[in-house]
Amino acid sequence: MNLEDRLDTLLDLSLSSRTNAQAALMARAEEDAEMAVALAAADHLLRLRSATPAATFARTLESRLLAHAATLALEAEESSEAAPFAIRVNTSLATPKNRLHVLRKTKLLWPLIAAVLTLVVGLGTLTVAAAAGPGSPLYALHRWEQGVRAQLAPTAADRVSLHLENARAALAALDSAVARRQGDAVYRDALATLREEDRAAASTLATMPPGAERDGLAAQLTALHAQELPDLFAALPVIGWQDQLTTTQALGDLGAAIPLVTSVTLQQLPSNGPHGWQVTITGSGFAPAAQLVVNGSALGQVIASGPTQLVVEISDTERGLLERNAGVRNPDGTVTALTPLRELGQGGVPPQVTPGQGGSHSGNGNGNGGTHGGGHEPTPSPSTPSGR
Repeated sequence: MNLEDRLDTLLDLSLSSRTNAQAALMARAEEDAEMAVALAAADHLLRLRSATPAATFARTLESRLLAHAATLALEAEESSEAAPFAIRVNTSLATPKNRLHVLRKTKLLWPLIAAVLTLVVGLGTLTVAAAAGPGSPLYALHRWEQGVRAQLAPTAADRVSLHLENARAALAALDSAVARRQGDAVYRDALATLREEDRAAASTLATMPPGAERDGLAAQLTALHAQELPDLFAALPVIGWQDQLTTTQALGDLGAAIPLVTSVTLQQLPSNGPHGWQVTITGSGFAPAAQLVVNGSALGQVIASGPTQLVVEISDTERGLLERNAGVRNPDGTVTALTPLRELGQGGVPPQVTPGQGGSHSGNGNGNGGTHGGGHEPTPSPSTPSGR
């Protein structure tokens, strides 16, 4: 039995309220691992079927799904290749189950998934999800609904418009999260959506032919980017370290100058000095007054700085703090994480390393191990442009 027929059988059983049918469904799902995962996910959403859908949204989604299925059916009939199923779409079918049978034979899986989820969770769930904001348990379903609308848009221009609309909504949610200090989850969802919709709008725009329509949409995207830049900069002082890193990358995507670390050397100083260690950070995009920070708080004393290098002296106690959430912060709030530390010997004397053996290891706690210490500090890597 092929994938479509197995899915038909399980869905037919799931629509029945009879006890023996439900028992059969569970037994079949255990035997069919491919379908069990999808049905288990649907079960978590069943409690939301009591929500009341907005009639306009329900009709719009239904008509678009059926129209898209009809288009696919027509293309399949006109194709010279032999199709495994003959699809005849009757848009007058009245029951949800019959509408499911209209879509279940399509060769493309995503329209089938859209119809199945609509049937299983109920159109009311989609209406509830449409109002779900970032940080909400239903926000993933809201993003799915937005994806369906974009996929069903009749033209590339319509898809770009939808992506721009979604991006503006995400930016508004991001600004609200910053103003109300609603927490990392809300901000993180809003930022992820904003970046995804920006990329989708740009990539779809690139497929459009030259002309006034494309120029108009391009101008809207440019204006949106111009609005995003100050809003993201304003968010940096009030969000957590990990979100600061992601926001800095988003600013880099928009063309802002951001810092980047390529190597870090940690050298122990003579014991008679005021500090125990010297940290030399090499990279690019370091602004005047850049600082070494841990979890957003400044660390140590900067003794030298430039666009490509930052030298900081720290105490023995501060040395242990470099193992986690350490980085460089520019005065404008943009940040970058440290790379794995390369530790030199005591008193500034590199350790003696026998050929074939590694030097001392140290990590910075950012998910990477340390690198080998050597006799001399290597020439810094060429600077990487910070803008995009």
